[in-house]
Amino acid sequence: YEYMVSNESRIKSVKDQIRAYAIALDGVQQEEALGNRTVLDVLDAYQELLNANVQEVRARRDYYVSGMALMLAMGKLTAKDLNLNVEYYDAEKHSKETRNKWLSLSIDK
Repeated sequence: YEYMVSNESRIKSVKDQIRAYAIALDGVQQEEALGNRTVLDVLDAYQELLNANVQEVRARRDYYVSGMALMLAMGKLTAKDLNLNVEYYDAEKHSKETRNKWLSLSIDK
């Protein structure tokens, strides 16, 4: 749970970082238009913004993975709990069907 919460705050932090890099990129582009910056400076600013976007995607992925790990730990990562449109496995039914079988051979008493 703590990992999930820390990833949630990481996402917020990276979003702030993205906004800051977008503002910085805009400023560098304006300075480049006036001749105060080079094209390389603009490309570096683009790269920083791209890296921040990649960090956000990774943070979101980590958040979802930690959520799934939490569901698994709680025993809630089943097809039924996830409302998947599949045939559900019935462990009790399978246990009854195979109770007296050994190596797929039926042993009737």
